[in-house]
Amino acid sequence: MKKIYSFLWMIILKISYDNLFCIFLNLRNFLKKKNIRFKYQDKMYVLKQKEKKWFFKNKYRLLRNVNGLEVRAKQLHDIYQLNQVEINDKDLVVDIGANYGEFFNVFDLILNKKINYLSVEPSKDCYECLKKNIPDQKHINSAIFNKNIKKKFFLSEDTADSSLIEPQKFSNYVEVETKTLNDVITEDVRLLKVEAEGAEPEIIINLKKLNFIIRFIVIDVSYERGKNKESTEKRCVTILKSFGYSIKSEYRIDERIVILFEKA
Repeated sequence: MKKIYSFLWMIILKISYDNLFCIFLNLRNFLKKKNIRFKYQDKMYVLKQKEKKWFFKNKYRLLRNVNGLEVRAKQLHDIYQLNQVEINDKDLVVDIGANYGEFFNVFDLILNKKINYLSVEPSKDCYECLKKNIPDQKHINSAIFNKNIKKKFFLSEDTADSSLIEPQKFSNYVEVETKTLNDVITEDVRLLKVEAEGAEPEIIINLKKLNFIIRFIVIDVSYERGKNKESTEKRCVTILKSFGYSIKSEYRIDERIVILFEKA
């Protein structure tokens, strides 16, 4: 019976949008006695939890937070192995491929740290939400690559798989001006998170030219690169080891691979 309920529920969520979608989510959370509510306003989905509001343009990304911002943040805390990283107030955390900024909630809601946060996100929709979600931090609307060029950015926002490397499936593409790490990092960084759906090697190769120290790097090297859905693990490990980094811990579940590196 539970499987039938879950199947029907997913069908309802798939075919509903905007206000109707929020009505179903509110009904679901009311029945589950969760004090988290949703509304559709100014072409954005808004999650309201106590005094917090979080904005999304994409309903599938909203669904990842349906049980609350803390629940999603705890998942990301485990995936990115942040129990292995000592973070202090005012440490700089740089989030490349920030999407809607949920990584920030790990520090704000789970670790209770007042970090300095810099997000880098090429999607204009996500960028507009980032400015609302985390208004007192810095956000850059750009893609990071190994050089400054104009490049196609392939959009696959329902699954958060948008990439500079052409994937198997995408809904559309836009041209973006790329930046390098040198363009966005202007001081020492405690933690750099890189999630670029297969473009990770092109991003981190410029660490060699960087004039600032990055103590920890956590990087998603899952099977997401290009039409063949290759992992970037070998290339990223080779690059980072050549720059003096060593593997501190790993997260591996099915095809998800996230590796935490520390500067020796």
